[in-house]
Amino acid sequence: MVSQVRESEAALRLQERQTIDQIKQAEATRVGRGAADGGGRDLENAKLELDRSRNLTQKGVEPPQRFDSARTSYDATGARLDSLRKQVQAQQSALALAHATAEQIAVRRSQVQSSQAQQQAANAQRTKADVRLAYAVVRAPIDGIVDVRAVRVGEVVNPGPADRHAHQP
Repeated sequence: MVSQVRESEAALRLQERQTIDQIKQAEATRVGRGAADGGGRDLENAKLELDRSRNLTQKGVEPPQRFDSARTSYDATGARLDSLRKQVQAQQSALALAHATAEQIAVRRSQVQSSQAQQQAANAQRTKADVRLAYAVVRAPIDGIVDVRAVRVGEVVNPGPADRHAHQP
């Protein structure tokens, strides 16, 4: 059982390292949130350019192609901003998942430590039982033949007078 605990513990370390790397990567990618903010400014500028181009096209100062170009630029900027926002949301979800995994690892580590403590307690109880069992055996002090037994199997004896007699042949 000790080898199983060690194997499980090693698996937790591997998963922990992967989770830590995922958290670091997700936090580094959160910088993309600033890009989404900048994308908002780009969208505002594209909107202003679109409105300006629309007014000038309606007055006949600019050709309709200029308005079409401004509208396409505005739509593309909006799509890029939506994409950036979705990437930020995905990274936030990945970061939350990595934090949840880290918490699960901490719980599993605690369970492994608890199992190890229980194993140590069981080993200590086994040692104690082995010692008690050793006290249950009455050993002959010398080589010889037992001719009288004052007790039978299953009886409780106390230290003191001899409960058997042995002769050397």
